[in-house]
Formats: sequence, structure tokens, C-alpha cells
Amino acid sequence: MRSRLHTGLNGLMLLLAVTVLVTVGAGGTTAFDEVYLAPSAPGGGDPGAVFAKGPNMKSPRMRHLTVTLPDGRVALFGGHGTGFKSLNTAEIWTPATNRFTRVAMKFRHDAAGIARLNDGRYLLAGGLEDLGVTPGYDTAEIFDPIANTFTATAGTMKYKRAYCAAATLNSGKVLVAGGTRAELHAPECEKYADLFNPDTGSFTATKALKVPRYYCLVLPCKDGKAVVLGGSRPEGGSVAEVELYNPSTNSFRILSNNLFGKEKGWYVAAISSCPIEANRLADGKYLYWAVGLVDGVWEYRLFTFDPASKKIVRFDTTPALPDGDTVVLDQPVVDKANNRAYLLGLLVGKDPTQFRVYSVDLATKTLVVPTGSHTLPKGQHVDGAGLQLLQDGRIFVTGGHSKWGTEYDYSAINKTLFATYREGY
Repeated sequence: MRSRLHTGLNGLMLLLAVTVLVTVGAGGTTAFDEVYLAPSAPGGGDPGAVFAKGPNMKSPRMRHLTVTLPDGRVALFGGHGTGFKSLNTAEIWTPATNRFTRVAMKFRHDAAGIARLNDGRYLLAGGLEDLGVTPGYDTAEIFDPIANTFTATAGTMKYKRAYCAAATLNSGKVLVAGGTRAELHAPECEKYADLFNPDTGSFTATKALKVPRYYCLVLPCKDGKAVVLGGSRPEGGSVAEVELYNPSTNSFRILSNNLFGKEKGWYVAAISSCPIEANRLADGKYLYWAVGLVDGVWEYRLFTFDPASKKIVRFDTTPALPDGDTVVLDQPVVDKANNRAYLLGLLVGKDPTQFRVYSVDLATKTLVVPTGSHTLPKGQHVDGAGLQLLQDGRIFVTGGHSKWGTEYDYSAINKTLFATYREGY
């Protein structure tokens, strides 16, 4: 079914930059959860999950990075807080206590890049300055989840960049690509990528991308190369071309002129707030969604990327997704344990915010479409929130904002939310 979005491309991009804390699974809620007694839906109906309030974060934040650590904790990095001030703090949520602990970072990272290194540490790179000024920062640091420490890299990136993406290659080096946004663009960071060497802690510049872009994805290939796809052009408009990075020549070439072969008009609308591992399926492929304007109507489509063949393949569901006037928030939440994926859909033009959880059976490609939606308390919006799948199967939604319009980026909140998917609920 088609999604009838009455919004322009820039509005869609803004709505997609969200951070949500939702939990999905059959395990139910923890003893710390304050459960909403009934789903709130116009005219009744199933919102696709059971929702519960989560603990307040130490600081209001939105557009932060999120990761579920091997021990079950969830780390939130940076973002921006009240007054559109970029943050140099992280918060660690511990499931046993259902509470956050704040930790100081070395630098500010708002709309930054994140990559998991081969040794289990995380590289955080770049980000916006206060008030969303781009291209932002060239600074980077490494988070050690065992020691809970942040260490500045020995060198800075060659280019200041925000709205960037990162991925660890087979060599252990990290490719950081993408740069800024259309309003205040800096051509160098959009044209060139940075390559990080964890052995030396230093960055080197790559040769130029064939198509300058920001808000893109970087995905590693089995042969040590990497694919860069999606995003937006600095002068406006989406990027259709898919590029291949070759580390042996430190250069890029066009792999495909369109995301889906000869089919034009489809692109990846936004990067995820999570490391790419969050979207890796059990078979090693990666699952994302694309958006296309078909006959004047916005439509969504899932697709997979195969790091072995480098092929991008449509992952069509029955029925098609999403249903109704809906914006899909962030990228799919992949639940490998249950062979499912979840998508959070925001109903356009609704205040208070109404949203729902779609479930996709990855084996049968069956989409479960909610018949209703969940309504958040007034002044709690999940745009700009972070999404993480917890080890118990719940979805954790963190942050967001309290006001719309010109106050959107100035009104970050410290609220969190759990969502638990229950088949047949």
C-alpha cells in the first residue's frame, strides 16, 4: 500500500532523524516498567506492541548514537540537548537497575558517525556544532565498553563532517564518508572520505567520491571493499548512484546508477543511529529500507545488501509497507533471535504523537499491519530519538523532543519508552 505523505523531501528527512527506545519480544516488561494499561488508538485497534514508560535519561537529548553492548547494557552517545547544544556526554543504561549513568566524552558528537572496531571498541567521529552548524567537528574518539572509557584518537579526520556514516573494513580500518547538509555545505567533506587506522590512531583522506553526498550508508564487502549508497546531494535532491570503494587504490567508482537496477526514483533517506551490525541478518546480509516517489506518492520498500555478491535486492513484503499516512522512523530494528524485523511508523500530522510497530517475518516476508496506533503523552515526540533492540527482545526508544516547528531542535527531552511486540496481541 502507498504511504500518502503530504510533506516535502526535507520534511521527510527531518522526521526520519529520530531516536526511539522500544523493546520487542515475548518476554514482557520488567519489574521497573510502568505499563500503559491500554493501547491508545483512534477508534480502538492494535498499535502492534505493548508500550511502557522507561527511566528518564540524565540529560535531554536527541539525534544521538545508540548501541546495545554485548553485556546487555545500552550506550547513548552525544546528540544535542536543550537549546540545540551539542553534547559531549554519554549515558549507559543498565538492565539490572533500569537506570542511566552519565559518562563524559572527549568531544561533542551530534549527528555523528559510529563504527564497531574488530576488537569490540567503538569509533565515534565528527558531528554538528551547537545550533546544528555544519560541517561541525573533525575530532574522533574511541569508546571501550569494558573499561567504560573514552580515548581521543591520535589524529583528527582530514575533514570536518556531520551526517556521516562509518563501517569497519576487513582490514580493520574504518571508512567514514558523507559530510554535511544542503543548507550549509562544505564541499570537501562531501567529496572525500576519511580512512581510520586503529593501529596508529590516524586518518588519511581518500580520493574523491563520484557523487558528493551526506546522510549515506557505508557497508563493508567480503573482499575488503565497501559500498557507499543513498543520501542527499549538498545542492539538494537525493543520490541514486551506488559507489564502490577500493582500498587498494583508495578510490571510488560507480557500481550502479540506481539503487534497484533500471528502476529510478528510489533512495536511502536517512542513516541509522546505530552501528551497521544492528541491521545485519543471520545470513550475513544487511536489511534497510528505501523511499521512492511513485506517481506523486511516497512509498517505502525494504531491501537487502549482500556483502559477498555486492547485490542490492528488493525485499518485498505481503502486504507492502507501510500502511496509511506514515513516516517510518530510523532503519529497521532486526531481531535475529526471532527472525523478525520491526519498523516504527509515525502518523503524519498527529499531535500528540501517534505511532505503531510493524512486524516483518523475515522467513515468509509477511508484514503484520497494526490496526491502531499508540498515543504518547502531550509534549513527548519521538522524532530524533534512538532505537535499540534489547537482549530480552524489547525495543528501547530514547529521547526525542517536546515541541514542533522552529522549537523542534531546541526542545530535546529525557524521556524513554519500551515497546514489546506480541504476536496476536
